[in-house]
Amino acid sequence: MATSLSSALEAMERSRILMVIFTPEFLSASDKLLIERLQKVMEYHKSMNRPVVPVFGGAKQKQVVEHLATRYKDLDWIGIAVEAASQSGVKLSIDLSGVTSSCERCTSSVDGTNSMIGIWGAAGIGKSTFARAIYDNGWQMKKALYYRSAVVVFDDVNHIDQLIALCGSSDPCFGERSLVLVTLMNKDLLLGLRLYLYEMKTLDESDSLELFSRHAFKKSSPTDDFMSLSGKAINFCEGLPLALEIIGSLLLNRTKKEWNNVLKKLRGIPRVVKYKRSSR
Repeated sequence: MATSLSSALEAMERSRILMVIFTPEFLSASDKLLIERLQKVMEYHKSMNRPVVPVFGGAKQKQVVEHLATRYKDLDWIGIAVEAASQSGVKLSIDLSGVTSSCERCTSSVDGTNSMIGIWGAAGIGKSTFARAIYDNGWQMKKALYYRSAVVVFDDVNHIDQLIALCGSSDPCFGERSLVLVTLMNKDLLLGLRLYLYEMKTLDESDSLELFSRHAFKKSSPTDDFMSLSGKAINFCEGLPLALEIIGSLLLNRTKKEWNNVLKKLRGIPRVVKYKRSSR
C-alpha cells in the first residue's frame, strides 16, 4: 500500500468525515491491510460518531455490498460496513478538462524508442486518470503511440525499489519502442533515471468551477443563487479534481441550509496531505 496503516489511522483520527473508496481491486483482492483499514473506519464511525461516505470508483454499489456481506460475513463488525456501503454514495468518474490534448502533449515529448514518463503531482490531482487515459486512448492518438510495442503503467509508486523489482533494473525496458508510465507524488524518487517528467497541475478557478458544477448541478455552471456558496466549496478543494468531484456530488440536490452545514464541517477538516510544488 502507498500509505502505511499507522499514517492512515492518524489521518482518520484527525478527520471529521471518513470516505471509503471502493474500487474493482477491492472486490478481487484479499489484502489483509485493506480489511484492517475498513475495520478501523467502522470503529471510528461507531465510537466517535464520524460520518462515513462511500465512494464507488469503478466498483458498483450492489457488488460491494454483496462482497462484504458474503466474503466477510463472519467478522463481527461487517454489518456496520454493509450498512455504510448501502447508503447513498458518490460514483467516481473524473472528467479532466482537455485530457486528450494533454495526453498528446505528454506522449509527443518522448522519443520513438524505449521511453519512460514520470507523471507526478499532488494526491487527488488526477495522475491515475491521466495515465489511464493514455493507456486506453493511446492507439487513437496521432503518431504519439501508434508505433509502440507495449504501454506499461506503474501506478502510485512510492519507492524506486518497486520499479527495480518489476523491471529488473533502474532503466525499465519492455521491448523495442515500449512506453512506461509511472505515477507518483514525489518526483525525487526518479532522479538518476532517464525519463521525461510531466507535472500534473491543479485546475484553475474557471476549470474548477466547471468540474464542480458538473457534479453539484449536472451542468457546466452553478445557478445564480448558489454562485457564492460554490465559490466557497471550490476554494476548499484547492483545484484538486478528486476533491471537486466528491464534494460536488455530496452537495447535489441539497438546500442552501444543507450546503452551509456541509461547508461548515469541511472547514473543520484538517488537510492531511500537504503538497508543496517542487521546482523542476
